[in-house]
Amino acid sequence: MLLVPGGSGVVPLRAMLRHHAAAHPATMRLLYSARSPRDLVYGPELSRLADVDPGVDVQLTFTRHWPANWNGHRGQIDRGLLERIRLGRRRSDR
Repeated sequence: MLLVPGGSGVVPLRAMLRHHAAAHPATMRLLYSARSPRDLVYGPELSRLADVDPGVDVQLTFTRHWPANWNGHRGQIDRGLLERIRLGRRRSDR
């Protein structure tokens, strides 16, 4: 299942990820777009969920500002990014 929120739209999806982490074997991918790292809602918690549950994959994209060492997607969610997600590329594969 691919979840694609932007900004505060991540709030209800966080509950879904928490529920998944508790009891489900299927992979859930969260592709979360924010203007900058400062704009992430639940950023540390989402990272922890992905770190402890191999069935949860959180990938971020920043549209305006990103850390100097950022290797992830920059800019808005586009077809190329959705294709990479669809093909199963996990956060650790970057």
